[in-house]
Amino acid sequence: MIELAAGGFALEGREATAIRSGRAKPPAAIPMSFLPSMREFAVYRHHLARTKGRPAFTLIELLVVIAIIGILVSLLAVGIFAIMGKPAQMTTRNDILQLSQGVQKFKQLYGMFPPSKIRLYENLALYNQPDPTGLNAASIAYIAAIWPNIQYTLPGNATQPYLHKWAGPGVTIPNTGVILEGDQCLVFFLGGIPNAGIPQGFSVIAQTPAVMGGDRKKCMDFPNNRLVARGGSPFASYIDGWGTMPYVYFNSGKRPDGYDTTPINFGTSSVGPYISQAAPTIKFYNSDTFQIISAGADMKFGPGGLWTPQAATGIAATGKDDMTNFYDKFMGVP
Repeated sequence: MIELAAGGFALEGREATAIRSGRAKPPAAIPMSFLPSMREFAVYRHHLARTKGRPAFTLIELLVVIAIIGILVSLLAVGIFAIMGKPAQMTTRNDILQLSQGVQKFKQLYGMFPPSKIRLYENLALYNQPDPTGLNAASIAYIAAIWPNIQYTLPGNATQPYLHKWAGPGVTIPNTGVILEGDQCLVFFLGGIPNAGIPQGFSVIAQTPAVMGGDRKKCMDFPNNRLVARGGSPFASYIDGWGTMPYVYFNSGKRPDGYDTTPINFGTSSVGPYISQAAPTIKFYNSDTFQIISAGADMKFGPGGLWTPQAATGIAATGKDDMTNFYDKFMGVP
């Protein structure tokens, strides 16, 4: 055995024999600085002992971590949805303003707000048919008030009715008539006679407002990609900023047939006008003008009826995100 210099180590066997015979040189001694000191070794052993003895995470600790992660994810999702919904909210608010301006322009042109429910016949003589609902009488009263000189018969032939093509060229309204509700009335009366689904305004010829061509009157231009026809009707509705449901319109002013509280049914929800005071003395919001309502992001309208800003949180769940022209917040926000 050969022992090397201080701080080295010992060699035995073949290595020692090779060094004695001169066939190999002894290795250089490893400096003590490369070896751990006793203190460092003790610290290392203590660390190993602590690590080895540490228990794993408990079930409660894991559940707490999972709960915290869930809360963070939900907060992030709420923030993302809020950001995504902001443009739709702004678009809807702007649309309601433009629609309101269009309704006011209609009044300036024709002396009244457009109706929010009407039955259209091409042959005006059909309005004389018995109608227990009173809609025929109310409808012809509106038409006669909007177009006082409208033509009932062919020129020079008092026995032949003049047919007003309210649904546009190539589309015939049956003799049973077609009923337009508030969403359709908005587009029809503000946009005019449709041609291939696109509103073209009304003719300036007072006797024949539905005739195509020539100078025309229009109270609002609608984006074509947001006009949809529901229920197979030839008359379009205007979809709100969320791209889901149409704006609804209620004429809550002084109508020839009084205020119509019949709800508009959209299948998933129905909506009527909102009132601020119930019977016996009913008071409507915008009592002498009109109401415009959007269903909001949930695609469902609140039912209408009694509602006050002070009790906004108590509105039906479907109406909490509705937007209107008589309240500057969501209807569920006091």
